[in-house]
Amino acid sequence: MTTWERWIDVQDAEASPHHKKYVGHPARFSALDSLVFRTHPLFFAALCFATGITSDRLLISRWQTAALRVACTCLLVTIAWFCSSRPSHVRLLALGVAWIALGWTCASLEMRPQPQTGLQKYADGLRRDVDGTVQNIRRLRSNEVADEEIGGVEMAPDQEISASRKIPQDQWVVDLAMGAVEDVTPDVSKMVAMDGVVRITMQNTVMPELLCGDQLRIALRLRLPQGFRDPGVWQYPEYLQGEGVGVRASSRELPRSVHHANHASLACGLLRMRKWAEERIERYARSKVNVRMPQWFRVTETDAGIFNAMLLGDRSALQRGTRLDFERTGSFHLLVVAGLHVGLVAWGVYSLLLWLRCGRTTATLATMFLTSGYAVLTGFGLPVQRALWMTMVFLIATLFARQRHALNALGASALGMLIVAPSSLFEAGFQMTILAVIAIAGIALPLAQHSFLPYARASRAINVIAWDAHLAPVLAQFRVSLRMVASALLPRNPQIAARALARVVRGSAWLLELVLFSAMAELIMSLPMMIYFHRLTPFALPANLICIVLIPFLMGSLAILFVLACVGAPVAAPAGVITAGLLHAVTAVLHRVSLAHGADWRVAEPSSLHVVAFCILMVATVWLLRGSCKAAWIGVVLLPTMAALILWPIRPRLSPERLEMTAVDVGQGDSIFVASPDGHTMLIDAGGPVGTAEMAQSSHYDVGEEIVSPYLWSRGVSQLDVMVLTHAHGDHMGGMSAVLGNFHPRELWISVDSNAPQFRALLQQATHMGIHVRRLHAGDAIGWGQTQVQVLSPAANYSPGSMPNNNDSLAMRITWQKASFLLEGDAEAPSEEAMLKSGQPLKSSVLKVGHHGSRTSTTPPFLAAVAPAYAVISDGRDNRFGHPRMEILQRLQAARSHTFRTDMVGATTFLLHADGQVETSSSVR
Repeated sequence: MTTWERWIDVQDAEASPHHKKYVGHPARFSALDSLVFRTHPLFFAALCFATGITSDRLLISRWQTAALRVACTCLLVTIAWFCSSRPSHVRLLALGVAWIALGWTCASLEMRPQPQTGLQKYADGLRRDVDGTVQNIRRLRSNEVADEEIGGVEMAPDQEISASRKIPQDQWVVDLAMGAVEDVTPDVSKMVAMDGVVRITMQNTVMPELLCGDQLRIALRLRLPQGFRDPGVWQYPEYLQGEGVGVRASSRELPRSVHHANHASLACGLLRMRKWAEERIERYARSKVNVRMPQWFRVTETDAGIFNAMLLGDRSALQRGTRLDFERTGSFHLLVVAGLHVGLVAWGVYSLLLWLRCGRTTATLATMFLTSGYAVLTGFGLPVQRALWMTMVFLIATLFARQRHALNALGASALGMLIVAPSSLFEAGFQMTILAVIAIAGIALPLAQHSFLPYARASRAINVIAWDAHLAPVLAQFRVSLRMVASALLPRNPQIAARALARVVRGSAWLLELVLFSAMAELIMSLPMMIYFHRLTPFALPANLICIVLIPFLMGSLAILFVLACVGAPVAAPAGVITAGLLHAVTAVLHRVSLAHGADWRVAEPSSLHVVAFCILMVATVWLLRGSCKAAWIGVVLLPTMAALILWPIRPRLSPERLEMTAVDVGQGDSIFVASPDGHTMLIDAGGPVGTAEMAQSSHYDVGEEIVSPYLWSRGVSQLDVMVLTHAHGDHMGGMSAVLGNFHPRELWISVDSNAPQFRALLQQATHMGIHVRRLHAGDAIGWGQTQVQVLSPAANYSPGSMPNNNDSLAMRITWQKASFLLEGDAEAPSEEAMLKSGQPLKSSVLKVGHHGSRTSTTPPFLAAVAPAYAVISDGRDNRFGHPRMEILQRLQAARSHTFRTDMVGATTFLLHADGQVETSSSVR
């Protein structure tokens, strides 16, 4: 039985004390409700409402005003009302159309975050005084990285990684609601009123105590948030806009003035309460009584970060290794306060109140109140809101003694959430919540009810013979057989043996239920995992089975630890020992599983047809499993079909019969994706932090994992044929290791060897993976698919220096019939001169400009020899090197070369036809 069904039985027992002996009567479970409108009206209403929202997204027309949509919806609802007395099929059709129209209208009327255009004009990098009120403040720990942009790298604080360097000293992130900003002119400056929010990264060794609600004045350099404009890549500016933040800033100065608030607002009061709660666990971790404990039973600062994530939803202190272990085993949901955590709190509170002899109504109302308080304490994020809403629907249905249908409750919850925020339909969290419930309530539960659950329920009160008459013949025979076996095993006291056998049956059913529910959840959740996280986790099932058993105990002991830590560390020590031991058991299992071969498959984003086919199979399975036995068997057959669809190879989305070159926006670095006309794929460089290989090694931000890989996955690429490293500088090599591990290329092409540690590690990784490493020099010619690759530099007799050098760059010209492009990495004037002297053909349709548009490359003779019709420069916005140089841009313009810059237009694609014609497209038009 599920936890909720046991809860139902307890309620029924209290509601009818004189029938307490017959709690959970098997006759109650003899039938399985079909998925029809009569029993699941809210489920179908939510489905139609979501269809309306989707139609607004897909079929939006500029001439359709909100007023027209409202009028149409009112008309359709009126028609539905008049059709209520008509035949059922007419009534249902009218209601369905009305709900679709309501969804369509709500989507058009939704208020979306707007760009703070008034504030953005002051984001020019000038030093300005800003007045504002602190909305939020958090401290960045030593393992975190700041939100500021370093070499074009920028992310959000709750992403896996947030920027590109380790924090050398204490830093704080402050969200400041602005009240005024200094308007600077050549003659005078004055403070002008301004609305908006700025996110500040403050770097100070001494920081005044700031609390939410405090007013301060501080000197800042405001800048617009910047991200990477590539398909499939997470967008930092959109994230900040959704958070209500318009600009960002960094400061090494202390605030000029701070005025502490006498009375905090409700939001600030809740935030302060949350910070206070987080400090309880952290203080216990630093206490002497805890530090003296054996390692396995000691709460470390890393453990405190995990506890705060699990209990309060603050994931800012999670270590990167911890996150990876949970992600690779499909268990990251344990660190996100959502349905599991809210459900455990509700179940724990309700069970405790019943144990304290509270009435059902009192227990239900108190559970609703306390669970809501817990949700608010965690920050009331979207996952918590969804979980709380669904819990409230269930509790309200319980309070009014309504018949409980899981899918109908899901429909009510989804409908409420979509009415409030229609755009949440397209959010990963919302979709994963809905799919998880459908997997359990729509697929796993019917499967269990069609197979072993009736026998488990029939084994209850096994010695009450009167129950046999209320059951189906097969279940009655099962009870009789159990009693016969019990009589044979223990003739003198068969009732004791019968109860023991019944417990074995129910225990086995519980294990089967756990495995079945977890397996169905993993199967259905595979689709969003592929779409949003590009992962398949084959070992997630055993890992989650172990964790699901331990997590209730861990959460219970953690709650006790938190309460006792508020009293004092010595009092909390016993709970701390138990909690630390349970946590270390969970993390040890997950770490061991994450290291297993094949534990983490990185997969490409499935096509739209792939997604639609999976959804059709899922809906058909849910419907069939709630039908007749024959229909249920068809639904069972569809399950392996869904699994096969998940494992079906995804074809790369390329341009057949055209030669493609795409400059990926990786900031101040290089990454070029090449696809041959016959479908072969190549990646040249993978971006990275600006500077030396040592800087790339010390970076906490992996461009290959966060930028290049998502772009390739969005193109349907699961494996590369060739990867090319032009030279061993961090802005070209930094992301190579991650891409190598994610896409398993058949070959790795390099130019000259380097003593840089990261380069040696890359070669060792390639050798370990069985990748063929080819060292190329000028004069080499390679047939690659239908194309020819001509190596232009470096020369065979080239002697590299002790440190990586731009002239180490592997320069290539790729040709297909009359089409060609030239890629020169960071080659500078000496390399270009050597290419000219070699006498090899250089003329190309497209040129990837050398060294990001530096004046050290693209010399006039070389540019004249190449004579490109198009050129592309890969560089970062506002980079500190001043790339591209104006003289290079003028030189390209004089050569009548149409030039694209990734800092201005994002990822840029060139499609070359066999006759030499070129099509271009960019992320920003």
